[in-house]
Amino acid sequence: MTTPVPSRRGDPAPPPEYRDFEVLAQDLLALRVSCLNQASSPEKLIERLDAVAARLPMAELEIAGARAERAEAMIHLGLLVKCYPVGVQDAKVFGRLLIDDVMALEPQSAAVAIACRRCRLKHNFMPSIAEVVTELRGTISLVTSALEFAGRIRAERDRLAADR
Repeated sequence: MTTPVPSRRGDPAPPPEYRDFEVLAQDLLALRVSCLNQASSPEKLIERLDAVAARLPMAELEIAGARAERAEAMIHLGLLVKCYPVGVQDAKVFGRLLIDDVMALEPQSAAVAIACRRCRLKHNFMPSIAEVVTELRGTISLVTSALEFAGRIRAERDRLAADR
């Protein structure tokens, strides 16, 4: 039995996982749908909007919405590939194509982290590039929609207040 040789480069520091941001994004989208459908009374919606607006971490939202740097995306994707016991036939080719296809989508940092985590939790075997890209497209949409609504949450509140 051979002993694994540690890499001279060392393990990369793990980039942010954006778990809290994912929960916040889902809450924001649920609130947006409630506002669109006017599922509650305007007073209740205004209360909910005020509560969310008071706890929005604007600096963290800005970081989460920033375009992913190639190096950061490579770390997330590399960890995704490494977490499966059976590797791909040609890891260099697979990795290069995977990072190129991911970066072509110009994803936000949070979208890459969330998509990789979702792939790890969803797939028993190494997902194909198409599966990773499909998951990433969904998380790009989640992040984009949540950030857009976060940016206009006060305007939505004012609109509801004016309509009462």
